Amino acid sequence: MANYVRTRLSIADAIGFERYLSNSGFDFNKVIPEPNHIFDCASWRIANWGTADNALRNILRFYEGVWDVSFGTSWSAPLEVIEELSRQMPESKIRFWCLNDTQTLGIEGYAFGGSVDLEVLDMNSHGGNTLLHLRC
Repeated sequence: MANYVRTRLSIADAIGFERYLSNSGFDFNKVIPEPNHIFDCASWRIANWGTADNALRNILRFYEGVWDVSFGTSWSAPLEVIEELSRQMPESKIRFWCLNDTQTLGIEGYAFGGSVDLEVLDMNSHGGNTLLHLRC
C-alpha cells in the first residue's frame, strides 16, 4: 500500500476491548506485545504487526455495544494485529476497512475467532473491483 493507511474497525460483542486501549487509544502493543530488547524495532513490528508503527491519530467511539475504532499506520494495514485481536476476542465480530492515502487501493474484511476473510479492492474502478479475495 502507500505511505499512509487509514484503518477502521467496527467491533461488535467486544466485551473487554478496553484492555487494548492506552492513553493514546488503540494500542497494538497490548494485542501483540513488542519485546523489550530487540535490535530493529521497525523490522519486528512489520513482521508481527504488519506495519512499522503503532496506531496513529486514534478516533474511538462506543455506541450501543459496538466499538468503532479509526487510526492510521505507516505503509501498510495491520492485518496481523486484526487477526490476533480476533483470536483473543473469539466472540467478537470485527469488520474492517483499510484505505491508502491516495485512495486507490483498499481492503475490506471480517475477522472472527482468529480467521480473516478479506478482499483487496481497486478503488480506481467504479465501485471498487475486487483484485484478490483471501480467507485465512
